[in-house]
Amino acid sequence: DTTGFGGTFKYLGVNGGSGYGVFNGQTTSTTANDAAVSFFGSTTGSSGYKLLGGMQIINGASSASNAEGALTFYTATGGSLAEGMRIDASGNVGIGTTSITNTYSSANYTDINIDGTWGGIICFKLGGTEQGYVGQRASGNGDMAVGSSTGKNLVFQTNGNNERMRIDSSGNIGIGDSNPPAGIKVAIQHDGTAIRMDGSAGTTKRIFFRNCNAGNPGEVVAD
Repeated sequence: DTTGFGGTFKYLGVNGGSGYGVFNGQTTSTTANDAAVSFFGSTTGSSGYKLLGGMQIINGASSASNAEGALTFYTATGGSLAEGMRIDASGNVGIGTTSITNTYSSANYTDINIDGTWGGIICFKLGGTEQGYVGQRASGNGDMAVGSSTGKNLVFQTNGNNERMRIDSSGNIGIGDSNPPAGIKVAIQHDGTAIRMDGSAGTTKRIFFRNCNAGNPGEVVAD
């Protein structure tokens, strides 16, 4: 039944023992996002059937002749369907959004858009327990965060698994040191350079040391 989807549907066959079906659908609609094939599941109860979710193969273009196939996935609350994710014709993924934008305006990038009332977040778990996250964790402020969960460290690595810097769970920072003491520690490596400051010719470079209670700074100056 394709009523409301602007298309025709052909049932070609189902192998009940193996549990697969072969379907052929088509749409002649010139409206973008009309579906060629739709799959939805429902449940029944005392209040009648309720949709559970499903997927559609849609024409992402604005005409039937200029076909741009896309996949859309739906979930339901109280029987009301809402699109949860789509994969467009270019392979870009949208979660919580029907409008996938390419930030870099280039076909050479594949985008994943995550959109929600408070933004989007990706959580990383181990055995069901969150270890860290990337995204927005505050209510709608737009700030991006890369964070570790309670009691976890945030480690930065390059060239494989070689640790270069970490921020431990107490907020201490170690550069070249995986067990930093309180504050910031820079371990001298290679040519002996620990901290390097570059500036324009003729400018003065300073590092300030301030006693927060007394308010009297000391400084190291390089001209």
